[in-house]
Amino acid sequence: MINNELRDYLVAEGLSNAGIFNCPSYDGAIVGYSDGGALIYDFELMIEEFCKENPESTQDEAVEFINYNTLRTIPYMADNMIPPVIMYPLSRVIRVTPEMVAEVKE
Repeated sequence: MINNELRDYLVAEGLSNAGIFNCPSYDGAIVGYSDGGALIYDFELMIEEFCKENPESTQDEAVEFINYNTLRTIPYMADNMIPPVIMYPLSRVIRVTPEMVAEVKE
């Protein structure tokens, strides 16, 4: 459930139509909002939030749950809601190796 302080902030900032994940809550994974009014969630922080609420779960289970049960809800948000944006770190998309770092330094 979204906390009241966050809800009040979103309303004050004119973001009352921002799509929010609330079951489970990923409030601690919100890292900002876009100029279009979408909340931006950090995927890695979503994993951490899920594991805090479900300490028996592994990170792999958290990723599976988030991908299957959370992200798949985005297309079903109300028409007047602005869907959230999920931010993925480049290291998750591109596996940075020591060799890649060395090439950049050269």
